[in-house]
Amino acid sequence: MMMGYWNMFGWGGGFMMLVWILLIVIGIYLIFTIAGKTRNPEEKNVSHETARDILNKRYASGEISHDEYEKMKHDIQ
Repeated sequence: MMMGYWNMFGWGGGFMMLVWILLIVIGIYLIFTIAGKTRNPEEKNVSHETARDILNKRYASGEISHDEYEKMKHDIQ
């Protein structure tokens, strides 16, 4: 009877405590990893294009006419 009592609090209990601590640490790590990946993905793909760069691309792609291009170019200067 005494051996069962000590075995529960000896190696068996200590081992289970380590398993639970390890599971909790892994869970916290996964939560922070997932939260870091989903937190504002736009921050990673920040574009440093100026208004003039965007205007030039719109004109080059034919999205705006020459008159619109000249007017907008004058407006942003």
